[in-house]
Amino acid sequence: LSGALIQTGATLTNSINSLSGYVNTNSSPYIASILLTSSRSIVSTDPVLIYCNNTSPATLTFPAASTVSGHQWIIKLINTGAIYLTGDVFDGQSLYVITAPYTAQTVHAQNAGYYLI
Repeated sequence: LSGALIQTGATLTNSINSLSGYVNTNSSPYIASILLTSSRSIVSTDPVLIYCNNTSPATLTFPAASTVSGHQWIIKLINTGAIYLTGDVFDGQSLYVITAPYTAQTVHAQNAGYYLI
């Protein structure tokens, strides 16, 4: 693990750069999340909630939707840097950009591409 933050229960811990899963340190159910400050590739084991705290543009590169069909992520921009979603098609477009701070976008993988909800 290395370059983002990982949330474990109600506590935000450890500065890290990449994440291949999430940590649940208690038995209570919750939605795991990570806090990113730079570009990275999204993988099927990433948590559902991805908070982007970047102050300059960053790119989230998604895998081919056909390889993660049924997966869903919620991307939330919590700072001033834009987020570029790339790697496949998003509602028929090869690039989708989130620019407004505190905007969230749900991204759902479905065989032929990603749907933005």
